[in-house]
Amino acid sequence: MLYLDALLPLANHQESPAVSLFIPGQSISSMLIILKTTLKKLASSLSEHLSPSEITDFLAPISAQLNDPAIWNERKAGLAIFRSPTFFLLIHTPHPLPQQTVVGEHFHLLPLIPYFEQSQCFHLLDLGTKTPMLYEANAFEFSPIAVSLKSSSWRQEVLTLLHKSRTSLVLVGTLKERTHFLAGINQPFFTHTHSINPPKTSASSSKKTISRQALLQDVFLKNLECLLEENRKQAWEGLINLQRTDHTLSNIREVTNAAYNTRVDALFLNTSVFSPQTTEIEHCDESQALVNMAASHTLLNRGRVYPLPPQQAGPVAATLRY
Repeated sequence: MLYLDALLPLANHQESPAVSLFIPGQSISSMLIILKTTLKKLASSLSEHLSPSEITDFLAPISAQLNDPAIWNERKAGLAIFRSPTFFLLIHTPHPLPQQTVVGEHFHLLPLIPYFEQSQCFHLLDLGTKTPMLYEANAFEFSPIAVSLKSSSWRQEVLTLLHKSRTSLVLVGTLKERTHFLAGINQPFFTHTHSINPPKTSASSSKKTISRQALLQDVFLKNLECLLEENRKQAWEGLINLQRTDHTLSNIREVTNAAYNTRVDALFLNTSVFSPQTTEIEHCDESQALVNMAASHTLLNRGRVYPLPPQQAGPVAATLRY
């Protein structure tokens, strides 16, 4: 699991040359070929910045991965490597990555952004049991939350938790159960709310060979892409409704400054930045560096990053918290 706090040292690191290397999770032999080929191209590209002996030292931690079976035995959907003169980090991701290598003064983080959308937290409230149960869930983890929902004020406890975490709530239950829950809330609901039908009990699950939690996780994952898409649409509608007000920005320098200062709630980026496929070494220009910083600091400050809808031409758009 790649946690958001792993993004902080990457986002704040500034050093030249900073190499960001992404390998899609294919067969081990294919990944090794990509890495070997990339190392040769990097050695040539880095000659503009470093002497031959410095290049050898710089690439040594990356080259060492070629002979480390533990790295390849743990192979997942993608492999990301970040290297600068004083920094080295290797990350396995459960989210697919494009093949891309970027050299600049900052690390290139945009291929990781879709992963963080998949890992965004939902709170799932199971209304189908005698005592409601609350879970924390994303594409990779699903676990109960140790809060008591037995008191008469349990609805308020749920709302307080959501307000602090700024997450979406998923109600799992029949229409009657969901309506009853919402009717018991005595204040405007301040977070996105989704509803999904309760899991169906089969003959095997009725014998408790499958736990209620496992059934809930299964129904959540089957609905996850729809839940994420609903959040994207709601965020985009929010931006449209706020257009021509001082709560939106479209200038990348202004957006980056706002993101760094915790003001960006939702950031929309051109879809081309998320999945480029190239075997050539790219050199990060100033505009790419600004987009990287805007996306990273939006996520670090508990905002959301989304692809711009295909019909929108602008490179960036953002809604602000204040």
